[in-house]
Amino acid sequence: MNFSDKIKFQREQNHLTQKELAELVGVSQRAIAAYESSGTIARISTMRKLAHAYQIPYNQVHVKEESRI
Repeated sequence: MNFSDKIKFQREQNHLTQKELAELVGVSQRAIAAYESSGTIARISTMRKLAHAYQIPYNQVHVKEESRI
């Protein structure tokens, strides 16, 4: 499962809208949409915030640095 799929899957599992997730993480709704659809990879600090928002271990959202765009 790639980063985009992980982010969207976890958001839907947590019954959050993109806007709600964006507010929890401190990014724009547009950023969440980009993470989910365009292959944009979040910064490490944002990945940590996503994991915290989803209440899952960081390694479940982490993407190796070499894979970042």
